[in-house]
Amino acid sequence: MPTLPTGRLTRKQIVDLALRRAGNTQLAAGPNFDAQTWLNQILYDLAAEWSWPTLMTTTTVAITGPTFSLPTDFLKAQDDAGLILTTINSGSQRVFVDEVDRYTFEVAQPTNVGTGGFPRIWHADRNAGLGRVFPDPTGNTIVAQLRYQQLPADIAVDTSGDATIPWFPWPWYLVQDLFVRTLEFEADGRAGPERDRANAMLEKVRQAAKPLRAQEPVIPLDPQVFGTPFVRD
Repeated sequence: MPTLPTGRLTRKQIVDLALRRAGNTQLAAGPNFDAQTWLNQILYDLAAEWSWPTLMTTTTVAITGPTFSLPTDFLKAQDDAGLILTTINSGSQRVFVDEVDRYTFEVAQPTNVGTGGFPRIWHADRNAGLGRVFPDPTGNTIVAQLRYQQLPADIAVDTSGDATIPWFPWPWYLVQDLFVRTLEFEADGRAGPERDRANAMLEKVRQAAKPLRAQEPVIPLDPQVFGTPFVRD
């Protein structure tokens, strides 16, 4: 059994079903391969706009200075405890590092703090492709686990990729969405009702994609904002 569910239809089958239903199979042909490009965009939007347990993964990163390289397919940390220090100077640890926004990260750094500390907060600098940590641990060797949602690569836009099964495990939604994109391209009057049908299918898919204990049942409050309440004796 695979560790993650996969679809059952290849890209070629998805494209053929959608275009035959729309009545325009020419969009599958070169030189532009429009339908394949649209399907890649549909898959990108799904990955970038929603959280999917099937895209959650874990990698090991080494932290020896104020920054570390983010994986090339990094989209976002899986949750607030996405970065966990597991080894500090060869000693086993389990330290959760809070992810913060860039403003909070910069404000938290006093000018007179040197190097050699252990990270307590971190920020994902997506523009630079770096994870930034504070305090600066230079002088220490740290190994950490980064749990994150990955952004899958596009399927190559040509006939060689047609046997590939997309990462999204619900191919009938992909058929419906690509069908709607084709109708919209042709200014077909069916586009509006079929888009409503696609939206309803996506809502059902999102419910099915989150089985029990696949994700946190509740969103925890930020401990830096919501601390233990004061109780007068």
